[in-house]
Amino acid sequence: MNSIDAINNNIQMAEMICGSYLDDLTDEEFMMRPHPGCNHVNWQVGHLISSDYNMFSGVFPGVLPDLPEGFSE
Repeated sequence: MNSIDAINNNIQMAEMICGSYLDDLTDEEFMMRPHPGCNHVNWQVGHLISSDYNMFSGVFPGVLPDLPEGFSE
């Protein structure tokens, strides 16, 4: 296995794990806060998307399409 194969395997594993956690949640469950002081799942996933986008774009500017306007807010 070379480094590209290892990266691809890592990405596939992350997609599988993420899907396993999120696939069976309803829209209402995505908006439920586990505690009044905590963010809901939609906010947490959006934060991860925004953070990944910003980090990747810092290394490879212009490669990714822009996030929708206002997404990070």
